[in-house]
Amino acid sequence: MKSKLIMLVLILSLVGCSGNSGIFSNKKKINIVPRTDTIKDLVLYEDPRFTIELPEGWVISTIGEYQHFGFRAYDPSVPSRSVFYYGTMTPWMKSEEAKNFWAWYAQSGYPGSQLYADAPVLYDPSIEGLYTSFNVFTDFAQKYGIQHDFPDLSTMELIESFPGPTEMGRYALDETMLRMNLDMEGIPIEMLATATLVDALSYPVNGIDAGYYTAYRVSGIMAPADDFIHHEERMNKILASFRYNEEYIQEGVRLTEWGTEQAMQLQKTLNATSKIIHDVWAYRDKVNDAANAEFITYLRGKTYLQDPDSGQLYEADNELVDQIMQNPDDFDVPKLEILPQGSPAYSQVISGVLKP
Repeated sequence: MKSKLIMLVLILSLVGCSGNSGIFSNKKKINIVPRTDTIKDLVLYEDPRFTIELPEGWVISTIGEYQHFGFRAYDPSVPSRSVFYYGTMTPWMKSEEAKNFWAWYAQSGYPGSQLYADAPVLYDPSIEGLYTSFNVFTDFAQKYGIQHDFPDLSTMELIESFPGPTEMGRYALDETMLRMNLDMEGIPIEMLATATLVDALSYPVNGIDAGYYTAYRVSGIMAPADDFIHHEERMNKILASFRYNEEYIQEGVRLTEWGTEQAMQLQKTLNATSKIIHDVWAYRDKVNDAANAEFITYLRGKTYLQDPDSGQLYEADNELVDQIMQNPDDFDVPKLEILPQGSPAYSQVISGVLKP
């Protein structure tokens, strides 16, 4: 009698756990886990030279001083989630012949010329060419003792480009804004970046131009591709919040390293850059955007599903979706439909993730 009573209690407990259906079900429950922000609220970060608002827990690595000042701020748990700004990247030589000229000059007893002999050539004097050669320049900088946690852009692939004019444009060869994909340790990354490229020096000698290019306000934002759409606005706010301290500006003036007007102009330009990046993202080509998002989803091994009633978008591992499709009776699944290839909904923000 006692064993029968125990069995009855167990059955009643199982029935109670089955919800409102009143019968026990051994189907595997699939839950929708709401998406949560991976970038926390911004807090003020203060340095003797500047202030900036950063997400709580982020770190910032700085480089150089005055017009050569730059920084990269990033999430240490996901370093590809970052913003960067480099006030000046120079020199970029115009040809191998120009480098050879400076190498000869250095061998003739002018050691300061070796810098130009070692500097990288910018074969394509454009913003795309600049970012394609970005890692070559950072290797050159490290050779000269500059230690900094530069972003690795060696896997850059251009998605689309846009005009990105600033007040520095009247001096520029190019100020294009680029939208790019990257691969960092197998993780698809999306990035928006720009710069102002100028012909800093023309030096005709022996039938060549031994001068160089300079890139100003080399700046951008990046994040894992599935994350970027959620945090573009907040990352742009990081760039826009940057402010030089007045004392630092005046110190630069006293050292004749910096003009006050130039300093304020660079600060204004950085603020303008954040607005340009945001505008480019807001007005990006939605067809191209959906196609890129679909491709990134494929690379990540994910499937997008949509609620046919609300239109909300969800994400699941391909393996989980395959299991559900092969044995639909084994799962208690929300009413969702697999997003078809080529759907414009791929450019939407996802609302959650399916988890067993």
